[in-house]
Amino acid sequence: MVHYPQSNQDAEIVSLDFDASNNVFGAGYSCSKGVEDEFKVCDGVIAMFASSDGEQMWEKVFPDMGAFFEIKFDHHQGFDDLEQGGALYVTGTTTYAGSTAGNPKDHPYCDHDSCSVILRLSPIDGEVQWVRTVKGSPRWGIFDMKGGLELAVEDLDGPYIYVAMDDTGEGDVEVASLNTGTPYGGCLSKDGVFTPEYHVFMKKVVVPSDCVFYDPSGDSTFIPRDDPRAAPASSVINGVSCGKQSGQDACLMKFHKHTGLPTWAVDVPPLSGIVPSPDGLSVHITGHYFPGSTPVLFDSVSLPGYQRIGGKGSQSDGIFNAKLSAEDGAGEYVMHSGGGFNDRAYDLVGDAEGNLYTIGYQKNLVMHWGHNLKTTVVETDSVDPTMTVASKTHMLVAKISAATETIPTCLTTCAGNTDQAVIESNSCFIDGKCYSAGDSGYPFGMSCFQCDPTRDQRNWVEAPSLGVTQCFIEKRCWDAGEAFFYQRRTWSAKIDSTCQMCSPSDNALGWSVKDGYEVVDESIPPNDCAVVETEVPVPVPAPVPAPVAPPAPDSTTSDASNSDVDGGNRLSGAAIAGIFIGSLIVVSLLIFCIVRVRVRVSGEKFDETPESFGGYNVDDVQNVA
Repeated sequence: MVHYPQSNQDAEIVSLDFDASNNVFGAGYSCSKGVEDEFKVCDGVIAMFASSDGEQMWEKVFPDMGAFFEIKFDHHQGFDDLEQGGALYVTGTTTYAGSTAGNPKDHPYCDHDSCSVILRLSPIDGEVQWVRTVKGSPRWGIFDMKGGLELAVEDLDGPYIYVAMDDTGEGDVEVASLNTGTPYGGCLSKDGVFTPEYHVFMKKVVVPSDCVFYDPSGDSTFIPRDDPRAAPASSVINGVSCGKQSGQDACLMKFHKHTGLPTWAVDVPPLSGIVPSPDGLSVHITGHYFPGSTPVLFDSVSLPGYQRIGGKGSQSDGIFNAKLSAEDGAGEYVMHSGGGFNDRAYDLVGDAEGNLYTIGYQKNLVMHWGHNLKTTVVETDSVDPTMTVASKTHMLVAKISAATETIPTCLTTCAGNTDQAVIESNSCFIDGKCYSAGDSGYPFGMSCFQCDPTRDQRNWVEAPSLGVTQCFIEKRCWDAGEAFFYQRRTWSAKIDSTCQMCSPSDNALGWSVKDGYEVVDESIPPNDCAVVETEVPVPVPAPVPAPVAPPAPDSTTSDASNSDVDGGNRLSGAAIAGIFIGSLIVVSLLIFCIVRVRVRVSGEKFDETPESFGGYNVDDVQNVA
């Protein structure tokens, strides 16, 4: 047992491999922190240990690297390389855990804030032979997927390596070129024509004697990679880059192993395993995906998200297994599996017959695999037998008979591509799987949708329950009466809304609000609902009738009678003005009472000022009266 690397902070050997004598190669990182330092500093480390006793044979510390993820020893070398002891290939990052905070790295071949890095080293002493970088901030282990690194089947595919890096070329569409890093050596003719090494020999590392073989005139000069006359990596114009497809997290790349020349690259979801097929024609990959708000695409193929029972529409994920062409990375097929709660694939291995084994874990009781295999976990010691998710995390191994590909059972004819296949009349073929008429999409949270061959054989259609007993809201189906809820994490307790619920008769495609409530904008349960305040009715008196003038006196009426009428039946101008002013005061007071009641109901403070009384000053009103 060897304690390595040693540090006063976290340190780990992330990956191991062995040479033909079972000597051990390890790659990882080592972090340290001074007493007064705010941040720790992490460096990538690679070392070799003797098979017999674990004695350290050599060590390389890389201050321009944050960590290494994968290491692969290659003993299948060409010609002179056999005498050099083979080669080591390593992947890593200039960051630690995806962040440059407190620990920025100054890598000579990284022109970005952080980079994914691929290296070839000598297994004899760890000398770096070539480096390729691409914009990215990959993580590993508990942080994210570690990617992959595998050797191609050289006799059938050629002298290549396959590399997968997470968080590489991610986000928006952006050309993240692979043509960066170590310059290319080669042969310089007497006429000044430079031939890069990848055009001299592909099956071996070019050495000085190869220039004589390549140019029989004997006048060519060998140019090593560190010579100023070497060709810069950017001189290669083949357009190989990551980041061409928006929303993808990882990048799968193919490099010529002797020179580091990139051949092709494709954007894929987070990837954790690579297996080149035994016939050298394809490469298999696995990983997990989470649709969230953006679709998960393999070229134009979108993968559905598996949802756990009782989960939210945004809480969906799955495991994928895909097959790509070794020649250009074009997709051949992709399969999806899942159960809706913490399904993860952490590695992929293959056997000599071409079968594949996905290794990972699950935290759900039911898994739907590949085409139509379904498995169920029974927890005999479970405290609650009604649980829809597992009480523990369960490891898994899934075997895929990749060597014996079969046509899906519901396809009657299939020539070249399932898009043009003929589907039998009583079935549907949706997202690469066969369904019988009436089957629902419940594994994907779509129990209110079904297979209806009479309407559409390639897409889910509305079931009779939608709008009657179920709603479809936020990418999943809800039963009538189910409440909208908030959940900080998938394992956190649910907090139900008190007013938002599924009511199919009111709104089958959105949340309905209970009577007496209103939804508070941009709020989450339990603070998303507010009681609607009602106004307290205040009686309004009938309006005061306007004074009516008495009838005109008769011409025969005496002066005395006229005097009586003027004094007893007519109102003076001052009296009429007083009545009018009094009416204004009454109305103003009524308005004040109504406003005061409404303000007090809403809980606001009311400032009593003269202007509150209908806009009049009380003293002025009295003076007028």
